[in-house]
This record gives sequence, C-alpha cells and structure tokens, in this order.
Amino acid sequence: MANRILSQNRGKGVPKCLAKNKKSKIGENHYEKWMEEGYKVNSFINSGNHSGLFMKISSLKDKTLNGIILAPRDIRTGLEVKDGIIGTITHLKDLGVSTEIMNIEFSPGSKSRIARAAGTSFSISSKTEKAITLLSKKRNRKIILDPNCRCMIGSVAGGDRKDIPLLRAGKKVNCSKKKAYGVSPNKMNAVDHPFGGNSAGCGRNKEIKRTASPGMKVGNIAPSRSGIRKKKR
Repeated sequence: MANRILSQNRGKGVPKCLAKNKKSKIGENHYEKWMEEGYKVNSFINSGNHSGLFMKISSLKDKTLNGIILAPRDIRTGLEVKDGIIGTITHLKDLGVSTEIMNIEFSPGSKSRIARAAGTSFSISSKTEKAITLLSKKRNRKIILDPNCRCMIGSVAGGDRKDIPLLRAGKKVNCSKKKAYGVSPNKMNAVDHPFGGNSAGCGRNKEIKRTASPGMKVGNIAPSRSGIRKKKR
C-alpha cells in the first residue's frame, strides 16, 4: 500500500500535533469552589497535544474531590497550595496591582480562556470597583475584565521549551512551517501525489475547491480567477 502523500500528511496531522480528544478531561479548566479553598499537587501531565504543562490536584479537605488544571511555573509535587502563594486560585478583585496571573476567566463563572499558552502571563495594571485592567508583558496587550473573574497566581509553565537545542539540522528543517526542500509533484508516482504519473503536465486541472479532502487539496486552492491574463492594448 502506498504511503500517505505529503499534503495529506500535513492536513491530517500527526499524533504530536493533533488537537485534544473531546472525551479527554485535559484542558477543561472549570474552576470549582473547592479549588479556591486550597488543593494539593499530586502529579504532572506532559501531553504532546498541549504546549503547557498540566497537573492532577485534589482537595485538602475532601480527598474524593480531584481534577486536572494548568500548572504554573515553579510548582512541585506534594505542594499544598493556599494562602496566596503561586498557584492559588482567587478572584481578580482580591489581588493587588502588578500581581502576575494566568489562566484567567473571560467572564465570571465561565471556562478560563486567557493566558493559557506556555510561558504567558498577565499583570494587573489598574483596579476599580467595576473593572480591572490587565496588561500583557510580552505584547503590551490590554484587557478589561469583571472583578469577579477568577484566575491563578503565577505564569504558565513551559516557557523555556524553545530554548531546548534541536541537535540536528534535519529536525530544525522539519520544525519550520515551510520545507526547505521537496520533490516536484510532477516527478512523483501517481500513488504518491494527484499530479504524479507519466503525463507531461499535472494531468488534471490545478484548481480545487476549498472543502476538498486533505489528499486532494493540492494546486490552486479556491482561486478567485484562473487562466492566462490578457494583455491590455
């Protein structure tokens, strides 16, 4: 059986790049009430489907209550998180100005949507009774949120993952968005590419619809026009 063609492989994705499974509980960051009272860090989850690091936690009072949540930087296994240390879950109105926070709710009671990528965080720049302004350190981005939104103190773990050396030139090429080298589609076999075979050209029209399957989505994808442009006289 022929191998999966390059364009089809990119469209389908590989296990390390696929999105998380809908049935998986990893990444479903609901803040529960028992999390605000304090929790204990049991273990960590380093899944290839996510850029950040997750941790399994349990309640300090009731051991039957447990969950999975995003891990902050400088946290360790067995630590009891409470009383405003790194990893404490609290409301924005209870924090002071210039506090570094992560994993923030967009609206009170919703899932956390802000500052979830590895190495990211926001800081509180100003506070009022009705609104709190957050400032991103990297891009100078401002966000105004409700004071009742919940967040976690600290920055997301995994910010130094880009500093790991690649060690090989081939791995660096494969990590780039655009390949540095490749075989012309017309030089491939018919089983390896839609344009492959013994025909002089590509053997078919290069225009393809945008909703085509990954194995057929090659050439000019949903072009606004095609054909040779006529010269103006």
